[in-house]
Amino acid sequence: FLTFISIVVAILTVSSDATRRRLTFAWKAPAAVSALAFMLVLFYQHFGALAPVCQPHDQLCSVFAIDPAGKLPGTFSFLIVLLWLAFFCVWLIASKRIPLSKLPRLTGLVSELISERRFKEAKDIIAPNVPAIREAESSKEFQKIGLDSAPDEFLLSVKREKAFIEYLCSGAPSTACQMARVKCRAQKDYVDVLLQQFLANPNTTFYRELIELPQANSADMQYKEKDPVHYWLLSDAEFGEDLAVYQPVGDYVLRLLSPGSDADFLQRINAPIPGPASQDAGSSPIAVAVWFFDTLVRLAAFQGVQWHMWLYYFHGFTRGLLENYSLDAPRVDMNAEWATRTEYYLHQIIETLIGWIRLVERLPKDSVHRKFENLSVIHQNDNIPKSAAICLGFCLHELILSDQLRARFKLYILEIVLRALRDYRNVEGAKDIWQVASSSILEGGGLSQQKEYGERLAAIFDQQDHVLRMDLKNFRAELREKYGV
Repeated sequence: FLTFISIVVAILTVSSDATRRRLTFAWKAPAAVSALAFMLVLFYQHFGALAPVCQPHDQLCSVFAIDPAGKLPGTFSFLIVLLWLAFFCVWLIASKRIPLSKLPRLTGLVSELISERRFKEAKDIIAPNVPAIREAESSKEFQKIGLDSAPDEFLLSVKREKAFIEYLCSGAPSTACQMARVKCRAQKDYVDVLLQQFLANPNTTFYRELIELPQANSADMQYKEKDPVHYWLLSDAEFGEDLAVYQPVGDYVLRLLSPGSDADFLQRINAPIPGPASQDAGSSPIAVAVWFFDTLVRLAAFQGVQWHMWLYYFHGFTRGLLENYSLDAPRVDMNAEWATRTEYYLHQIIETLIGWIRLVERLPKDSVHRKFENLSVIHQNDNIPKSAAICLGFCLHELILSDQLRARFKLYILEIVLRALRDYRNVEGAKDIWQVASSSILEGGGLSQQKEYGERLAAIFDQQDHVLRMDLKNFRAELREKYGV
């Protein structure tokens, strides 16, 4: 008995301070069981002195009588200790998940550990409890026990230290992403910080998933918990819309491209690509942000979310890239498909917008994203393909009018757009959306009626392959009619 007590004491001694404090959240049951086991063990250890004596006329008692000098009292004592030790082990495991009523105490412990930068201990305490907190439907379950603000305080305690969220993004991304599903007032703020921390660290699952997982091309896309960003943050497009998950990602990229931002970063994006472009892009927050938007927007379209998911961030990305565009880096190859990383990102943006326009080819016929109020360049915010077509015009407007962008790259980008216009406009069900796209290209998304845009667009069009020009002669005629060029 003393040996087992010694083992338990040793386990508690080597346990961390955080673990011992967590165990105090649910001590009553093990204390009661331990007291009962202790008394029973003492009883059988001293059975000879404490055992009741059977009366001569009590035949039933004599049947169950235990010989105080035999082995049974010691055996019973040993079995009780084993059962108690098994219970103690089960309690150690089960106590990792605390009752919801203890959440304020858990929050206090976590806050203390985080402030002391004991991140691993804080993570080990948080991880087992997140599912219960998340599934509690905080607005109802916590009201029942009078702890309405408990989830808010919990998330705020985690969010307060960005270094801890950075630690979770690298070491426990599943826990970090699950916490984004805790319904409370602090949820949006937490999601914003989480996504920006993911973007800031290329060595996280955020980058790995967006590089490796296949493009979302149907409503049946299924993600697994081993890919927590997609499973918890992207798979449910309504959740993405409600929490505006596009905002922290889009704002992060815009800050990177804003005046006075990191000079080393701007130098890097204006340098040549040293190897395969797709591999190089895997460590770029801009390229990964584009992939993030691509997944989010596609899933929103397939799941029938009636919102453009702010795909118009791509216009800001394009403008920011052009404002920082430079060909002054050494060893820039003017004959390359993409002379710099910036050119690759611009190409990636245009290709992604074309992909969103083409969603009409895959969406069900009754999808809200195949219904257009009109075919003019007028915003229809509940329609993703039309919003993409307008945004494509916005981006082309920036590209065509840029004085810094090299002429060869403008020719290349416009060729991609024109070939898409030619090749996909006659696909079944796609005629209307490409009519919108054609108008958007002509009008720069509706941003420009100025002749300079039309003149530059016409000049680049006239340098295209003669077959392409012949196939799009009607587009050229519309360009001449609109701008007189």
